[in-house]
Amino acid sequence: MTGYICIILSGNTPRGISVNKYWQRQNIIITIFIILIALFEELIFRKIWFDILSSSFGFSILATILLTSLIYGLNHLYFGIYTVLQKIISGALLGTLFCLSGGSVAISFIAHGLENLLISVIGGEQ
Repeated sequence: MTGYICIILSGNTPRGISVNKYWQRQNIIITIFIILIALFEELIFRKIWFDILSSSFGFSILATILLTSLIYGLNHLYFGIYTVLQKIISGALLGTLFCLSGGSVAISFIAHGLENLLISVIGGEQ
């Protein structure tokens, strides 16, 4: 959804959704890898950074969500500015889910894992 919004804001018209042409070659190892990336990112950006910023440094929950989302977005700089913007927005949503779940990384991990799988399947060249 954030990708769609960024496309609209850039003045382009979305051409629809296509299935990634590389998905046919995707195997269980790659799928597991995609899910593990989500797990590690959630542990790092939600669990560890949230604890450090809120507990050790006394940041408010809102400041913690914004800061971790920004860092999470910048972590994807290699993929370009639109991806960074998308990841900042999705990071804020994942951080909010993390907070609403009482600090359980399971909910944000499930959402992140599903996001990665959808990007993998649908994220083909349009």
